[in-house]
Amino acid sequence: MLRELIEVMGICTYSLLCLTALLGLLKWKFAVSWIKPKYHFTLAVLTLTSASTHLTLILTHKALAK
Repeated sequence: MLRELIEVMGICTYSLLCLTALLGLLKWKFAVSWIKPKYHFTLAVLTLTSASTHLTLILTHKALAK
């Protein structure tokens, strides 16, 4: 039961990270004034790559466990 809850929470978290990174890549303005503008694109790409990798690993592990 706890394992399924953790998997669902991980999927939701990484899905939100992917969405946030995609919005960042689409140059949506966020109120983060302490990050220099040139780093927004780099951070969005890194976040999207990391989150999509983790999401893929979670879903692959879940599919292989069945």
